[in-house]
Amino acid sequence: MQAKQALAQEAARLKSQMLISDLVEQYIEKHIRTFLKPGPSQRERERQLRNAIEPYYGQPSSDLSHDLVQNTIDDKRAAGKMDMANRL
Repeated sequence: MQAKQALAQEAARLKSQMLISDLVEQYIEKHIRTFLKPGPSQRERERQLRNAIEPYYGQPSSDLSHDLVQNTIDDKRAAGKMDMANRL
């Protein structure tokens, strides 16, 4: 049981050291660049994601929550950018 707790604490410590920008870049590398064809649509999706999450880039990844992501999507919808909201 102690080993599991130690592993969980270590994972939480490492997660708190990562920034949201690190997670975004990992997502871009592992998903967008893997599953979207290289070209304008891939570059545009990367740009959209970076711009939407940019205000949170300096925050630790431990601050990332469902509410933060949902609020970002809701803000895009409120601005009338439905397509962009659906892509985040």
